[in-house]
Amino acid sequence: MSKKQIKNDVERQLEGDFPAELGPALSALGDTLTKQWWEENGVYLSKAERTSRNSPIASVGDMNIKIDTGYGKTFVLSQYDPSKPSVVIPVGMTDKVTTATRPNDWIVGFLLACIQEMAQDDYRTVGNIMDAVNRHIDVATEIVDDKKKIVQSKLPSVKNSNAISGFISSLKRTFVSRCRGYSQLNLKMDLVDTNTSISKPLDLNEVVVPIVVKEATFPTTPVVIEPLIDFNEVVVPRIDPVVPDAVIHDESNVLISRMVLENQIIASVSEESTVGMIRKSMAEFGVDEAVWRPRFDAMVKSGIVGTNGLDRRAKRYIVESKEVKA
Repeated sequence: MSKKQIKNDVERQLEGDFPAELGPALSALGDTLTKQWWEENGVYLSKAERTSRNSPIASVGDMNIKIDTGYGKTFVLSQYDPSKPSVVIPVGMTDKVTTATRPNDWIVGFLLACIQEMAQDDYRTVGNIMDAVNRHIDVATEIVDDKKKIVQSKLPSVKNSNAISGFISSLKRTFVSRCRGYSQLNLKMDLVDTNTSISKPLDLNEVVVPIVVKEATFPTTPVVIEPLIDFNEVVVPRIDPVVPDAVIHDESNVLISRMVLENQIIASVSEESTVGMIRKSMAEFGVDEAVWRPRFDAMVKSGIVGTNGLDRRAKRYIVESKEVKA
């Protein structure tokens, strides 16, 4: 993929204005990645070593690079010719001959100073020479595509050109340097909407979720299985109020005695209890019947304790809480 082809793809697919930062940003990214890759993987060989090796550093087959521009468009780079690698990176060179930049301004200045010295400081001689040079340059200057350039073929030949050419060639300086291999690209570029995917050959293995079979593992130590239900937690324990005898039999503390006595009676009256069962329970509290019976009758009368009959076998039970009347 040549730069000309890239230019055609961009002009064809990028309509209207596009963000100014795309070019500089992607160029900087590409230069940085290329430099880092060569620093870590680069191979540089001489001409003889390159001939003997006859293989690149890297050769990439099919590829698919997507670059989201952040503006609803995505650049997609993929293989153009399926019969050729997408990217080929050849080895670098250790023997590249590079020509040094010639100091033309200094050379011209030195020659003019020599002419002036030979003319015995006659500036008119130097001026005449420079006027002739400028005149020939002006004649050879043309404007092409709004650009001014000097057409070398329109400059007149100088006398003794062969000898003078040798002098000029003697000013050339070269040095051997190292350089990276020039990457060969076989790519095409598509510009798609960010949410649009590029079609590719269907791979049935990519649409099937593999079944993972987990091996059974057994504990090395016995496992104690806790019961789901703790039966001790679903039984409401009977709470026997602890009441000092002094509180019950102290005639000066009648109100407290009455409240404690009522709590004892309530605790003794379980669901459907007979008077005999209540009497036995109160005896366990250490309370005489002569003490608790009047309070019990008052609680029956006020509706705190309910009954389903009047004989001694009738069942007593606790009704919803009501204020006890003396």
